[in-house]
Amino acid sequence: MTPKQADAKTVKGFLSGDREAAKQVDAYIDAAYRTWRDRFGYESDDIRSDILFKLYNSLQNKQFRFGSSLATYINRIVNHTCVDYWRFNQRVRTEDLENVNLTSADPNAEQKLEKKQLAKIIFRVLRLVPRECLRLWRWHLKEGLTCRQIGEKLGKSEGNIRRQLWACREKAREFREKMIARDKLF
Repeated sequence: MTPKQADAKTVKGFLSGDREAAKQVDAYIDAAYRTWRDRFGYESDDIRSDILFKLYNSLQNKQFRFGSSLATYINRIVNHTCVDYWRFNQRVRTEDLENVNLTSADPNAEQKLEKKQLAKIIFRVLRLVPRECLRLWRWHLKEGLTCRQIGEKLGKSEGNIRRQLWACREKAREFREKMIARDKLF
């Protein structure tokens, strides 16, 4: 069996829930994640969950085209996810629940904590949506371009851009709901 055939068998098994394939994928993730694990502390499990979520979605959507080995592909996903978390942590200082004084005179302490948690979820969603969605949102929301102007830039109709923006919003909502549901399970 060639390496590509072995990787294809592992991918197919992983997507169908085969234990051996899942063990192989876990071994690839552990090998790539080993250098990052100690840098994140309590977030380590969240990051590993995001890695699995990204990998599963990527494999399910057939984004892995066997141009490299499965181990290399997983290594890229792990590294990109960890770099995203590291960059986010450099920008946003997170509060530990134990360090927040909810009984303070400030009535907004709980709201501030909720806002930070929501920001974390939004950041995780933004890392999962396709880059095309990010580009459309940047043009529409940040630069203030209308759907017609974006369509002219891309050579597409205004209606097509509206449909793409709607599909991106639905995809982001789906990711957010899955994350919230997953977080409630634990």
